Amino acid sequence: MRILNILRGRRSATDSVQDDAGWESPRTGAELLATPYRQQLLRAIQESTSLTAPVFEAYVKEPLQRYAERVQLLPASESYHHSYPGGMLDHGLETCVFGLRLRRQHLLPPKESPEKQSSTGELWSVAVIYACLLHDIAKVIVDVDIHLKSGRRWCLWEGIIPDQYRVRYIKGRDYFLHAAANPSCARR
Repeated sequence: MRILNILRGRRSATDSVQDDAGWESPRTGAELLATPYRQQLLRAIQESTSLTAPVFEAYVKEPLQRYAERVQLLPASESYHHSYPGGMLDHGLETCVFGLRLRRQHLLPPKESPEKQSSTGELWSVAVIYACLLHDIAKVIVDVDIHLKSGRRWCLWEGIIPDQYRVRYIKGRDYFLHAAANPSCARR
Protein backbone atom coordinates (compact mmCIF):
# COMPACT_ATOMS: atom_id res chain seq x y z
CA MET A 1 0.00 0.00 0.00
CA ARG A 2 2.96 2.30 0.66
CA ILE A 3 4.02 2.08 -2.98
CA LEU A 4 0.51 2.96 -4.14
CA ASN A 5 0.44 5.95 -1.79
CA ILE A 6 3.76 7.13 -3.23
CA LEU A 7 2.42 6.77 -6.78
CA ARG A 8 -0.71 8.63 -5.83
CA GLY A 9 1.22 11.44 -4.18
CA ARG A 10 3.21 12.26 -7.32
CA ARG A 11 0.19 13.67 -9.08
CA SER A 12 -0.93 17.24 -8.93
CA ALA A 13 -4.51 18.10 -8.19
CA THR A 14 -5.18 20.62 -10.96
CA ASP A 15 -8.84 19.83 -11.58
CA SER A 16 -11.06 22.81 -10.96
CA VAL A 17 -14.27 22.13 -9.05
CA GLN A 18 -15.73 25.35 -10.50
CA ASP A 19 -16.21 23.70 -13.91
CA ASP A 20 -19.56 21.86 -13.96
CA ALA A 21 -18.88 19.76 -17.07
CA GLY A 22 -18.34 16.03 -16.93
CA TRP A 23 -19.36 15.21 -13.36
CA GLU A 24 -20.98 11.84 -12.67
CA SER A 25 -23.11 10.99 -9.65
CA PRO A 26 -22.29 7.76 -7.81
CA ARG A 27 -24.76 4.93 -8.32
CA THR A 28 -25.48 1.80 -6.35
CA GLY A 29 -24.16 -1.52 -7.56
CA ALA A 30 -27.72 -2.68 -8.26
CA GLU A 31 -28.35 0.40 -10.44
CA LEU A 32 -25.12 -0.10 -12.35
CA LEU A 33 -25.83 -3.79 -12.96
CA ALA A 34 -29.46 -3.17 -14.04
CA THR A 35 -28.78 -2.48 -17.73
CA PRO A 36 -30.02 -5.19 -20.11
CA TYR A 37 -26.50 -6.01 -21.28
CA ARG A 38 -25.13 -6.36 -17.75
CA GLN A 39 -28.13 -8.46 -16.73
CA GLN A 40 -27.34 -10.73 -19.67
CA LEU A 41 -23.75 -11.02 -18.45
CA LEU A 42 -24.92 -11.78 -14.90
CA ARG A 43 -27.16 -14.57 -16.22
CA ALA A 44 -24.24 -15.98 -18.23
CA ILE A 45 -22.07 -15.94 -15.10
CA GLN A 46 -24.74 -17.67 -13.04
CA GLU A 47 -25.41 -20.26 -15.74
CA SER A 48 -21.69 -21.05 -15.87
CA THR A 49 -21.78 -22.23 -12.27
CA SER A 50 -23.85 -24.78 -10.39
CA LEU A 51 -24.18 -22.56 -7.33
CA THR A 52 -27.56 -22.44 -5.62
CA ALA A 53 -29.37 -19.10 -5.81
CA PRO A 54 -28.57 -18.09 -2.18
CA VAL A 55 -24.91 -19.05 -2.56
CA PHE A 56 -24.66 -17.22 -5.90
CA GLU A 57 -26.26 -14.15 -4.30
CA ALA A 58 -23.84 -14.12 -1.35
CA TYR A 59 -20.59 -15.10 -3.03
CA VAL A 60 -20.97 -13.74 -6.54
CA LYS A 61 -23.75 -11.17 -6.96
CA GLU A 62 -23.00 -9.19 -3.81
CA PRO A 63 -19.26 -8.97 -4.62
CA LEU A 64 -20.15 -7.97 -8.19
CA GLN A 65 -22.32 -5.17 -6.80
CA ARG A 66 -19.48 -4.01 -4.53
CA TYR A 67 -17.11 -4.08 -7.52
CA ALA A 68 -19.63 -2.05 -9.56
CA GLU A 69 -19.89 0.52 -6.77
CA ARG A 70 -16.14 1.00 -6.79
CA VAL A 71 -15.61 1.23 -10.54
CA GLN A 72 -18.86 3.16 -11.16
CA LEU A 73 -18.80 4.56 -14.72
CA LEU A 74 -15.04 4.47 -15.10
CA PRO A 75 -13.76 3.48 -18.53
CA ALA A 76 -11.42 0.50 -18.82
CA SER A 77 -8.99 2.46 -20.99
CA GLU A 78 -8.52 5.90 -22.44
CA SER A 79 -8.70 4.99 -26.12
CA TYR A 80 -8.42 1.21 -26.41
CA HIS A 81 -10.96 -1.43 -25.37
CA HIS A 82 -14.00 -0.43 -23.28
CA SER A 83 -13.05 3.25 -23.42
CA TYR A 84 -16.53 4.50 -22.60
CA PRO A 85 -18.35 5.35 -19.35
CA GLY A 86 -18.95 2.05 -17.56
CA GLY A 87 -16.35 0.25 -19.64
CA MET A 88 -14.43 -1.02 -16.61
CA LEU A 89 -17.55 -2.71 -15.26
CA ASP A 90 -18.48 -4.22 -18.64
CA HIS A 91 -14.91 -5.44 -19.14
CA GLY A 92 -14.85 -7.03 -15.69
CA LEU A 93 -18.15 -8.84 -16.26
CA GLU A 94 -17.17 -9.98 -19.77
CA THR A 95 -13.87 -11.28 -18.42
CA CYS A 96 -15.79 -13.26 -15.77
CA VAL A 97 -17.89 -14.92 -18.47
CA PHE A 98 -14.81 -15.76 -20.52
CA GLY A 99 -12.86 -16.95 -17.46
CA LEU A 100 -15.70 -19.27 -16.45
CA ARG A 101 -15.80 -20.73 -19.96
CA LEU A 102 -12.11 -21.53 -19.65
CA ARG A 103 -12.59 -22.88 -16.12
CA ARG A 104 -15.22 -25.39 -17.35
CA GLN A 105 -12.56 -26.96 -19.55
CA HIS A 106 -10.42 -27.89 -16.56
CA LEU A 107 -10.85 -30.15 -13.57
CA LEU A 108 -9.47 -28.32 -10.58
CA PRO A 109 -7.38 -28.79 -8.59
CA PRO A 110 -5.25 -30.66 -11.12
CA LYS A 111 -4.01 -34.15 -10.25
CA GLU A 112 -6.47 -34.51 -7.37
CA SER A 113 -9.03 -37.24 -6.91
CA PRO A 114 -12.38 -36.89 -8.69
CA GLU A 115 -14.04 -36.56 -5.28
CA LYS A 116 -11.80 -33.63 -4.35
CA GLN A 117 -12.35 -32.00 -7.74
CA SER A 118 -16.11 -32.43 -7.42
CA SER A 119 -16.26 -31.07 -3.88
CA THR A 120 -14.15 -27.98 -4.60
CA GLY A 121 -15.15 -27.24 -8.21
CA GLU A 122 -17.42 -24.32 -7.46
CA LEU A 123 -14.91 -22.80 -5.07
CA TRP A 124 -12.61 -22.62 -8.08
CA SER A 125 -15.38 -21.01 -10.12
CA VAL A 126 -15.80 -18.28 -7.52
CA ALA A 127 -12.02 -17.80 -7.37
CA VAL A 128 -11.96 -17.39 -11.16
CA ILE A 129 -14.69 -14.75 -10.93
CA TYR A 130 -12.76 -12.79 -8.30
CA ALA A 131 -9.51 -13.06 -10.28
CA CYS A 132 -11.25 -11.84 -13.43
CA LEU A 133 -12.67 -8.83 -11.64
CA LEU A 134 -9.31 -7.93 -10.14
CA HIS A 135 -7.16 -8.43 -13.24
CA ASP A 136 -7.28 -4.72 -14.21
CA ILE A 137 -8.36 -3.09 -10.95
CA ALA A 138 -5.06 -1.22 -10.50
CA LYS A 139 -5.92 0.88 -13.56
CA VAL A 140 -8.28 2.75 -11.23
CA ILE A 141 -5.24 3.72 -9.14
CA VAL A 142 -2.33 4.17 -11.54
CA ASP A 143 -3.94 5.26 -14.83
CA VAL A 144 -6.52 7.80 -13.72
CA ASP A 145 -7.12 10.55 -11.24
CA ILE A 146 -10.64 10.58 -9.87
CA HIS A 147 -11.60 14.02 -8.64
CA LEU A 148 -14.57 14.63 -6.39
CA LYS A 149 -16.81 17.66 -6.70
CA SER A 150 -15.80 18.49 -3.12
CA GLY A 151 -12.31 19.27 -4.42
CA ARG A 152 -10.35 16.25 -3.26
CA ARG A 153 -9.05 13.18 -5.07
CA TRP A 154 -10.58 9.77 -4.41
CA CYS A 155 -8.68 6.52 -4.48
CA LEU A 156 -9.94 2.95 -4.71
CA TRP A 157 -8.90 1.89 -1.22
CA GLU A 158 -11.14 4.58 0.28
CA GLY A 159 -14.25 2.51 -0.52
CA ILE A 160 -17.23 3.74 -2.47
CA ILE A 161 -16.97 7.06 -4.32
CA PRO A 162 -18.81 9.40 -1.93
CA ASP A 163 -19.57 12.40 -4.13
CA GLN A 164 -19.95 13.52 -7.72
CA TYR A 165 -16.76 12.61 -9.55
CA ARG A 166 -14.96 12.84 -12.84
CA VAL A 167 -12.12 10.90 -14.34
CA ARG A 168 -8.97 12.31 -15.89
CA TYR A 169 -6.30 10.11 -17.44
CA ILE A 170 -2.79 10.75 -16.21
CA LYS A 171 -0.62 12.19 -18.94
CA GLY A 172 2.64 10.36 -19.57
CA ARG A 173 1.58 7.33 -17.50
CA ASP A 174 3.30 3.98 -17.72
CA TYR A 175 0.82 1.81 -19.62
CA PHE A 176 2.10 -1.37 -17.99
CA LEU A 177 2.20 -0.16 -14.39
CA HIS A 178 -1.29 -1.45 -13.60
CA ALA A 179 -0.19 -5.03 -14.33
CA ALA A 180 2.60 -4.70 -11.75
CA ALA A 181 0.32 -3.02 -9.20
CA ASN A 182 -2.60 -5.47 -9.52
CA PRO A 183 -1.21 -8.01 -7.01
CA SER A 184 -0.97 -5.29 -4.35
CA CYS A 185 -4.62 -4.37 -4.86
CA ALA A 186 -5.80 -7.97 -4.97
CA ARG A 187 -4.15 -8.72 -1.68
CA ARG A 188 -6.14 -5.97 0.01
